[in-house]
Amino acid sequence: MMMQRIVGRRTRSLTRLGQESVPRAAKRTLATKAYDWEETIDRKFTRSIKYDRYAVDRDRPEMRYKDVIPMWVADMDFRAPAPMLKALHERIDHGIFGYTGPDYKVKNAICDYHARVHGVEGVKAEHLVFLPGLVVGLNLLARMAARRNEALMTATPVYPPFLSCAKNAETGSVPVPLKWRDDVGHYSFDFDAMERAADASLAGNQRVGVFVLCNPHNPMGHAYTREELKALADFCMRRDIVVCADEIHCDLVLGEHRHVPFASVLSETQGLERHLIAFHSPSKTYNLAGYSTSYAIIPGEDLRLRFKREMPGITADITTLGYTVLEEACADREGGFATYRGELVSQIASNVDRLRSFTETHLAPYIKFEHSQEATYLAWLDARELAAATQARNVATWIEREAGVGLNDGAPFGEGNMFQGYVRMNLACPRATLDEGLDRLARAVESVRAKQA
Repeated sequence: MMMQRIVGRRTRSLTRLGQESVPRAAKRTLATKAYDWEETIDRKFTRSIKYDRYAVDRDRPEMRYKDVIPMWVADMDFRAPAPMLKALHERIDHGIFGYTGPDYKVKNAICDYHARVHGVEGVKAEHLVFLPGLVVGLNLLARMAARRNEALMTATPVYPPFLSCAKNAETGSVPVPLKWRDDVGHYSFDFDAMERAADASLAGNQRVGVFVLCNPHNPMGHAYTREELKALADFCMRRDIVVCADEIHCDLVLGEHRHVPFASVLSETQGLERHLIAFHSPSKTYNLAGYSTSYAIIPGEDLRLRFKREMPGITADITTLGYTVLEEACADREGGFATYRGELVSQIASNVDRLRSFTETHLAPYIKFEHSQEATYLAWLDARELAAATQARNVATWIEREAGVGLNDGAPFGEGNMFQGYVRMNLACPRATLDEGLDRLARAVESVRAKQA
């Protein structure tokens, strides 16, 4: 009953004190924007994993939803770009959806995209391996490593499949926590710890054969610099380690920061092209995760053959519409996707600023957001003080129950209990949704604060 009273209560919004209302602000800016980022779209009853997590009686006609705002899994509450919807409608109108494979148009569009948008020349059609999703690629990678009795190293906290793929392949996982740097206000690689971990793995009769990089980093929101990536390349080349770079968030870099593709350091590191796998997909940028379409760039022929050997009988083909998605997103023939990206990044940056100011004013010290957010719409929050104050073993579960906000629990982003007490929040939503989520968090935190007063 207390939960229902707190969540359902109509009070003056904490997030709007002294501010113009969101609808009025939205009306003022819509005339200058191609997309309405304040449109609230009802995603219930659309088989959305994000929303159906909070469904009751999901397998029955009387299915209903709990009063929880979903701000967890990494898809957005925004419509896909208009040119994408147009291309999909045109392909559907063709009316035939037989077996489909990639042609020169898809491959050329991808190669051109990397050169045009990210300045990476030299991506060739023969380098491309098409996959039905990034997680499939990670598991193929782990199987490839296991075949040689090699372990996978990664920097944590990190997207959980980076860790689970090694377990699925029954090979070693070597997680190394990122290290805080006061000079730049973010976390980066701890090369001393990485050296020790690689030596320890080798002493245990399994050398580290792959480093799985998240660039930009999910969930820390860090856009790695050229200096950081060059140092990582040197570390991996010295130890004959393959680098697998997940760059699925590469188009979502905020403010003055820039995405530095790992492939861009190839010219500075001799032999690196034979040690590189890069995963890409338009799914995060354009909200297309349901199409399960991605690809790997593998310049080295031997490495590409090793990777492809793991695919037969395991990997499904990309769907007919999946190839349409890839071609249209990468070709961007009329510039509509660039417009969408620019406006989306602006919306995310605004939401990041809102979250930061709100946590400082209303949620600290129970929930903190202290590191810089340079990329992605996924914010990593420190809720350890809240966990301690409430004696919650899983603070995300407590927040869902007491605040009515659905976040990711931080524990699966590492091993053991290292990230227990952290949560991940999805900011890819209209401001009204974010404000309501923050209001709910504030009311729950205030109830804890009052009990401790």
